[in-house]
Amino acid sequence: MTSPTYAAIFGRNPALTVAELTALSETHGFAIRPLGKYAVELDGFDPALADRSGAVTKLIRLSARPYPDATVALQAEAAAVSADAKFPFGVSSYADDRATPLATALKRHFKERGVPARFIGQPKGRSGRWPDGELSAVQVRHGDLLTRGADFCIFGTPDGYRSGRTVWVYDFEGFAVRDYDKPAADARRGMLPPQLARTMVNLATCGDPDLAVYDPFCGNGNLLIESVMLGHRTLGSDITEDAVDAAKRNLRWLAERHPELPKAEVTLHDATMSLDADAPAVLATEGYLGDPLGQQATAADMEHQAKFVETLIGKFLQRAADFLEPKRRLVITFPAWRTPGSRQPHRLLDVELISRLGYTVIRPVPEGFSFPELTSRGSIDVARPKQRVVHELFIFQKH
Repeated sequence: MTSPTYAAIFGRNPALTVAELTALSETHGFAIRPLGKYAVELDGFDPALADRSGAVTKLIRLSARPYPDATVALQAEAAAVSADAKFPFGVSSYADDRATPLATALKRHFKERGVPARFIGQPKGRSGRWPDGELSAVQVRHGDLLTRGADFCIFGTPDGYRSGRTVWVYDFEGFAVRDYDKPAADARRGMLPPQLARTMVNLATCGDPDLAVYDPFCGNGNLLIESVMLGHRTLGSDITEDAVDAAKRNLRWLAERHPELPKAEVTLHDATMSLDADAPAVLATEGYLGDPLGQQATAADMEHQAKFVETLIGKFLQRAADFLEPKRRLVITFPAWRTPGSRQPHRLLDVELISRLGYTVIRPVPEGFSFPELTSRGSIDVARPKQRVVHELFIFQKH
């Protein structure tokens, strides 16, 4: 009997989702293939691994065979449904077909079979990223579609339509609590979103739980929190006492909520000086972003800021190269500024210089994948529309 295949649905940044899965596959040995515009197919994937992810939003168990018609594919997926009470269901379309007509046809199919069914649709016929398409993770969880009902999914492929059923959605409530409820927060020191922080930990460790994680620009400790949540031995440092105190407060708050998790170690340290740890570790960090720039900032203001930040990060990269063992990774975000009137953000550090410092830039996604967020430098741009400072994420590996 062949093992099932799964579809992983992209988060806001598709390149980040594929990059994270690619890193996890290096340790956990599953294969990744494109599956339309919004997902990848995973072969040999352990669904328990989904809880580790920061970038996947839904996991769907896929049917083995394609069908020439989307409605027929969904009916085949729903063939085993037998219910005496109301069966709640929804349809998420990751093909070019609209979800609502497919759901209407499926409800008619249930009625003909004598299955009482209740259709959960998209609010006002729309979902977050494309019209009349997917049910969100919130709808799937709160509609009991993982337990009492089903979120039936459809994918278009060159060979026909593949159907499936959602078996997992990301922990949106847990991420929200760690984003908004922790006691110490300061937007001036950066507010690395928990999902991005977790993804960065996975990019650095490739999902190896035995690797220690060190964040030398830890700020309020957002990345430290996600590293601890994943069970890693976790180290952090920052140059300011306020940041170290804030990180410690947030980690104590986490320990009160999750006493079973390992404890992180946080110290006061300048990341441009020699780095030290009593165990081999990978590095994952949101590099220094500079001082906040208002909407009235000029190109000259950004250029001045960039020169200062570039000097600081260059010094840090030299220290990090001395710290890392060969083949270990540094995952870091550089700030890139969108200057007024410029189509491309102002980027820091030449990639050739990075190579001379002792690093290889790891291509984050396999050949055959292409996303707008991927840059010619081998990095991923992480930003929301109209955001002035772009996070340019790199995966470096020590030579």
